[in-house]
Amino acid sequence: MTDFVIDPPVRILGRRGGFVRSTEQAAAFMREHMLQHMDSPATEVLRRLEDVRSAEEAQAAGQAFRAWIASGMVATPSGISTTPNGISTKSHALDRSKKASA
Repeated sequence: MTDFVIDPPVRILGRRGGFVRSTEQAAAFMREHMLQHMDSPATEVLRRLEDVRSAEEAQAAGQAFRAWIASGMVATPSGISTTPNGISTKSHALDRSKKASA
């Protein structure tokens, strides 16, 4: 997989230093997500990220990644919140699992 820049970067709220700036970072994020949540939209976005062969394809895959994040997780381009509370769905899942194990 060739690594391309995603511009503007996607900010993942609820993650320390959570900017995704490249197709490789986005694919790694998707793989991490898919360890716990196998779903066909995520599989399709990951396939697009892994199949990128040009800067144009990278931007299209980056938009698909951004749309996927917005549909189930919170993302912001350049730090502008996409939800009123600005809280990531993933951080809620982590909070629930921590409370359950406590």
